[in-house]
Amino acid sequence: GLLIQTQKVGNPRVIVMIDETIDGKTQDNRTAETVVIGQLTEAGYRVVDRDQLAQIHQDEVVKQAADGDAAAVEKIGKQFDAEIAVTGKVTANENKGANLYGMINYRAMLNTKVIKTTTGDVLFSVSKQAGNMDITPDMAAVKAISKTAEAAGREFVTSIATKLFESAMV
Repeated sequence: GLLIQTQKVGNPRVIVMIDETIDGKTQDNRTAETVVIGQLTEAGYRVVDRDQLAQIHQDEVVKQAADGDAAAVEKIGKQFDAEIAVTGKVTANENKGANLYGMINYRAMLNTKVIKTTTGDVLFSVSKQAGNMDITPDMAAVKAISKTAEAAGREFVTSIATKLFESAMV
């Protein structure tokens, strides 16, 4: 199973870098990252600490890595001793035509790549989208982002070790 595959590939250290925007504005709260890091950690993966990563979030190289730039991913992988990088973007926008009973509706879309930092190879990609309604725009947006991240996180948990194991067998 997953545990055996994770052990065979040496329980890779994972770094998660997901840029987040709501209504076109960059967000600092990093909801998607937090959700994905939590799921990976709970599944037993070794994950780069958010506090370490926060120190470099403003660096241009992080933005390049989130865009999938292989050289930037490799550089950050070396800096944080991470074999796997989850990179990408999540955007949430108000779905203005779908507000019901005073509730505000947001739709989030998450697009990520899982990259082997030593080679720059994309092991797989995950795209998810979800909507959510709430009484405030902030809560509706954050909940929609959380839903996409939870769905993607489940896929990362089951697929990272499997894909890394498969790539080692080739």
